[in-house]
Amino acid sequence: MRVGSIVITAGVGIWSLAIVQAASTRLISRWIFEYSQDLYFVSTVAALILFGFATYKPNVPKPVHQLAFVFAGYFLFFALMYVIRYLSPLWGAPLAGLVGLFGMWLPLGVAYVFYDPNINKSLDDPYPPL
Repeated sequence: MRVGSIVITAGVGIWSLAIVQAASTRLISRWIFEYSQDLYFVSTVAALILFGFATYKPNVPKPVHQLAFVFAGYFLFFALMYVIRYLSPLWGAPLAGLVGLFGMWLPLGVAYVFYDPNINKSLDDPYPPL
């Protein structure tokens, strides 16, 4: 798992460097920006894959499923906002208020998952509390 994440991170870095070398003269500052954008979209795909595994795999504890949903929603919301602003600048201003709402999704979702007193009281939970 560790080697896979290092390979993915290095691959994204090389991909970003190749894009920046072909299109920019300010190499380092542009590469850092491009690298962060590319890593964000790789993280979005990874969160969606995690959510897919948590949804379709049996015997996944309820907190894991809820956290996967929170992470996937958070990354997907911001990726969609980026795409909307990039493809249609006219929609950027009316949707700017949603950025704060989406920014609160992660802390509120994680707080809900860890605060919910009924999290392990369902009958079908494969890992009941001790």
